[in-house]
Order: sequence, then C-alpha cells, then structure tokens
Amino acid sequence: LVDMTVLVEDEERPHGQVAHLHVGMLRTHARTHVAGMKEDVYDRLYSAMLREAQAAPGRLRAAVNAPQGAVGAMHDLGFAGSFSRVPGHCSPSQHGAVGAVFIDVYAPAHRPLCERNVALIYVEGPNGNVGAGGTGLFGVARPAIGDSDDFLKAVEDTASNTMLAVREYNGLAEVGRAGPEALPRIEVLQFCLVSGGPYRHPEVSKLDVAKAIVRGLIAGCSGGSPGTVGAPPAVRLAYDEDVFRTAVKAVAG
Repeated sequence: LVDMTVLVEDEERPHGQVAHLHVGMLRTHARTHVAGMKEDVYDRLYSAMLREAQAAPGRLRAAVNAPQGAVGAMHDLGFAGSFSRVPGHCSPSQHGAVGAVFIDVYAPAHRPLCERNVALIYVEGPNGNVGAGGTGLFGVARPAIGDSDDFLKAVEDTASNTMLAVREYNGLAEVGRAGPEALPRIEVLQFCLVSGGPYRHPEVSKLDVAKAIVRGLIAGCSGGSPGTVGAPPAVRLAYDEDVFRTAVKAVAG
C-alpha cells in the first residue's frame, strides 16, 4: 500500500525530492518566479503537450516528442523536462482536458525555495458546479458534470492518472539516471483537494472528494504497463479541514 500521510498546517516539509500539485500555483509561478515570463508561455507548452497526450491516451508523453515549439517554451520556463498524460479512456469531445496531468521538472538552477522541490504538477480536475464556468485549461471546454457519482468518478480517475503519470515518469528517470541529462526521481508527491472547492458538485462533500482522491491514488499504484513504470512516490496530502485524515482511515483502513 502506498505510503500516505496527511500533513497538518504547521508540519515540517516532507523529506525527499518533491513534486507539488497545486492547481493555483501554476499561474503565480508564471507571473513571478521566472522573470519576464508570461502566462502565454504555459499556454503554448500545455496546448502542444495536451495534443500530444490525447494522441496517445494512457501513456506519458514528453515535450521532446511534441511539435510547435514545446521544447523552446519548456526551456523558457526553466524546466529540464515536461511531460503529460491523459487517462486511457479519455474522450476530448465529451470531457475536454479533464483528467489531464502535466509534470514540469525544474532545471536545478530554477528549483524554487529548496533544491528538493524538483517538479510542479498541474492537473485539470473535473467541474461539478454548473455556476463555476464551463472552461478550463487555456479555454478548453470543461462541461459541468451533472451526476454526483460521475463527478466523483472523474475525481478518482484524475488522481489515478496523476499517480500513473508520476510512476511512468519515475520509470524514465530510473532508466536515464546515469546520463548527462539525468532527471530527478519524484520521491514525494504532495497532493491537494482537487475539485474540492468552487468546482465541487453541490451534492457531495469535501470528504467525498477526499475519499475519491485517496481511492484514485491507491488505484494508480497498481496499474501501468510492466517495464514502463517506476516505484510509486510517498504521498503527502495537504491539510484541508482534516478531511484527508478521515478519508485515509475510511478508504485505506
């Protein structure tokens, strides 16, 4: 079973090489961390990466395989690598980019705050709130999911796809760890309550969302094609009214 710990508000940062998932952090980083960079650089990179991933659902894709300037945008943002993955059952016409995962690996000189912060992960979580708007990543349609069970399943699938993406990335990092362009392995995944705020379905609670996330992370630890996945990271769940602690006890025992 995956090592899953719930952080409290004043807890020390986890040890190991960390990838942070924070849906609100992406634009802030684009505006402030890399001097002179604009949000449209992310749009260029992620537009190309999303198309690349949607052409091969259920497989991690790298920026070096994507056309239209993805590598240039990646380097402009200070990344050593950029990767994307959509779930194997992805239907862009029905769900847009929902469930898509993007892993941005910082070049050593651009790691923010601490050398252990090796990557930033962005996910496109589902929208269960009709009043919260119908667009997501750079204007891609994100229709509201009206059925509460379907919404929670989409949350679970997003979490599972995130874990699978990190495991496939770790597989690549482990294969190339002796080379001059070696990528750091992700040892700790710090995860937040995706779609648990304004996009939460009105008929579900934060705890329901947290349970779906925990189920998805556990499911993602056992999937993937043999030979393509590395070891799963430890998971640190961000504090959010302590719903994750209750969810872990309910789901994982």
